[in-house]
Amino acid sequence: MLFEQLRFTRELYNAALEQRITAFNVAGLPISYLRQSKELTRLHAECPAWLPPGMSRSAQQDALRPLDQAFQGFFRRGQKPGFPRFKSAARWGTLSAQYDKGCRLRDDISRVYWAGVGNV
Repeated sequence: MLFEQLRFTRELYNAALEQRITAFNVAGLPISYLRQSKELTRLHAECPAWLPPGMSRSAQQDALRPLDQAFQGFFRRGQKPGFPRFKSAARWGTLSAQYDKGCRLRDDISRVYWAGVGNV
């Protein structure tokens, strides 16, 4: 289940990058993290079946944050370190979520509860 969520967040990141590139090339409009997060909320309501079972909303939003940080860094520094790029499985190895919104420590602190997976 963790690998499924990892795969999904990588695909979400890549889809969000594609959306930003297309919007800028077609309409010349930048897309912000806030706009993509709101669109993700709308997709949850309209098409809940496309989500992996139990996938936390926090983990999905956290997949959009590195993309926004990459764009902010690109526009702040110019051409260095480079335009954000699509992530392969080898370049996407971390899941993150806000505490109490997708993960939390269990009573004995030796286990973490991850939404959709259970105790890890």
